Amino acid sequence: MKSAFATTISLVAALLLVLPVMTSAEEAPPPAPCQGKQSISLVKRACSKGGQKAAKKSMQGWVRSTKKKHKAAGETGFKLTCKTCHTSIKGAYPIKKDAVATYKKLKAWKAPAGSLGPATIDELVDSLHSFRQ
Repeated sequence: MKSAFATTISLVAALLLVLPVMTSAEEAPPPAPCQGKQSISLVKRACSKGGQKAAKKSMQGWVRSTKKKHKAAGETGFKLTCKTCHTSIKGAYPIKKDAVATYKKLKAWKAPAGSLGPATIDELVDSLHSFRQ
């Protein structure tokens, strides 16, 4: 009798521990929405999937990859931060007047010919083939 009672108590205790976790996941508040008009597709997609937090994470990844491209091309003086395009990195992350133009310019940038870092995989393959000859 004692073992059946102990088993019952253990099951009830386990349910009481698991139940709050299950309900808290279902009741999680939605992510904070993006504010203002999003004119950059990268930001629009992130906003629709995960709100402002996802948009911030997405743009930070873009900044890191853009900086790596410029560094690989030998541009030692290249600087890019959140403040390059945003007037504030709090609240709604308001953008400067030239932010979208700056983004488009940087997105379209290609490494100059003869730079240390190839702009594409095709250029890397071509450079390896020419090295072997």
